[in-house]
Amino acid sequence: MEILEKIKSEIAAFDEKRKELLANLKNDFAPMVAPLFEKHPKIKSISWNQYTPYFNDGDECTFSANLDLDYGMKVNGVDEDDDNSPLDWRIKYYLKGEEKYKDLLTENPNIDLEIYHGAIEFQQLLKSIPESFLKDLFGDHMQITLLSTGEVETEEYEHD
Repeated sequence: MEILEKIKSEIAAFDEKRKELLANLKNDFAPMVAPLFEKHPKIKSISWNQYTPYFNDGDECTFSANLDLDYGMKVNGVDEDDDNSPLDWRIKYYLKGEEKYKDLLTENPNIDLEIYHGAIEFQQLLKSIPESFLKDLFGDHMQITLLSTGEVETEEYEHD
């Protein structure tokens, strides 16, 4: 029994240290991404939701951070589907020179290529972080917002 108690004690100490490290990193996360906000001053906030679905048509329900600009992410409080959004799923095709999207910028004056390029950089950065770590850092069933002011806001996220 002494061995088991020693193992349990070490596991408890490890868990406490892990919680402390995660809390420190959560506090330091916004300052770490501050250079991207400085590089892209038109971006005031980036947000996404992350959760484990309650049901997945019989498939395993696995945690996911929704870090796609055309689904899940918001830039400056709006997502791609919002009429006032500076983003549009067709931008990538417009930038590739696809003819049918040549009038995209005149059709939608809200589109801002500066914001789009900055949002892509944020997306790439966030997608490079393992989702399991984002879950540990910010939690499950959460909406996370990174603000250019250096704050991170988290709130519970309701989903189907």
